[in-house]
Amino acid sequence: MHTRWAHWVIGGLIAAGLAVTLTGAGSPPLRELINEYNQLSFEHRIRPAEYRAWLDRFTEAIRRDGSAKLSDLRVARGIQLELANGLNEWELSMQFADECRALALSVSDAATEEYNGAYAAFMLYQRTKSRAHGEMALERLKAFNTRVKHTPEILDGNSPQESLWRLYVATLSLEGQVREELLQEHLEAAGLYLKAEETLRTKGSPFPEDIPSKAENLLSKAMVAFVKGGQVSRAEEVLSRLAKLDNRRRSLGFYVYELAKAESPNGGAKYQERLRHWLHSAAPTDEAWPQVAWFLARDQLKSEDDAPAAIDTLRRLLNAYENQPPPGGHNWPALQRLCYYYLARLYVARDPEEARAFAARYLATSPPDNRQTADMKELVEKPTRNPASLREPPRLEQPSPERIIPPRHPLPQGAGSQ
Repeated sequence: MHTRWAHWVIGGLIAAGLAVTLTGAGSPPLRELINEYNQLSFEHRIRPAEYRAWLDRFTEAIRRDGSAKLSDLRVARGIQLELANGLNEWELSMQFADECRALALSVSDAATEEYNGAYAAFMLYQRTKSRAHGEMALERLKAFNTRVKHTPEILDGNSPQESLWRLYVATLSLEGQVREELLQEHLEAAGLYLKAEETLRTKGSPFPEDIPSKAENLLSKAMVAFVKGGQVSRAEEVLSRLAKLDNRRRSLGFYVYELAKAESPNGGAKYQERLRHWLHSAAPTDEAWPQVAWFLARDQLKSEDDAPAAIDTLRRLLNAYENQPPPGGHNWPALQRLCYYYLARLYVARDPEEARAFAARYLATSPPDNRQTADMKELVEKPTRNPASLREPPRLEQPSPERIIPPRHPLPQGAGSQ
């Protein structure tokens, strides 16, 4: 229900709520419920299936306790915000965030809840993808970012651990994402991603160990946005920055692939040239090397004119890992089998004996019983006969898309209640 960032922010006010009064019987009804909830939450005894019941209990307690302290109301609404987040009821989350902001105990508290409302609006848009929700999310995100621009002191804390600049980094990135998805404003989004990366570097984070991966992710998003906005040279400048990053979490090859794919969604000569250039500059020990090589071969397989190049790439891929599997946890047996399969087909009209040899290697890997396996059996039995003409290559059996391209490091999500 909570992200790491949420735990850090929530913990402050929940702890404060416990410190204010931790009394037993005789406390006001709302305070008694807060104490009960805090105790059970501390003991990890509140299950997701109970969120709705707890949310309703707080609504009723607030209604009944007409003399509740402002601080208790603030804590209660914050708990309801977190419960609504846990239920993915983002309209309710926006409502509770707005109420928390109205009850804010400090300027930074109000800023946190303004962020929470903007984040809930963003999540609602992500769920519905409706234009109305997208425009609402954009307005909330812009409002928060504009407020920070004019009054940056609202995010300053007494120490780096209390700073809320991480929220600004998140809203800049989220605004960029909405602008890209809703308005196709890719260049504006690229500027926002770079501003977020700069803020992250200059203002820091309560979790400094996360800064390199977050900055890397923001630069990658800016690079792709520049390509989609038609400024490839700017994208290449960002790619150069990625290449120079210390302690980069992902291989540069993955970013080269992302740039090439954004520039040439359907592949082609420019796409192949970018991948080929990187492959020749990198070593097979690089975690991205086998997948970039496969992506290049897969595009070359689309055209008979590129068949000789495809043969070269596929054989190079097999030779690179003849004695040991590739790094990075790739599913080498599945990728190796695909190389055997396409080499067998490509060699049918060029060298039937070579085609038969690759078909036999394919069958020796205990492949699944499918059309590809039937083709290979036919080649072994009748090597001079060409099966159906080369068709679009199938997707990798494994690894999944998430394993092919390692996932990005997410930005902070809802900051939650306090």
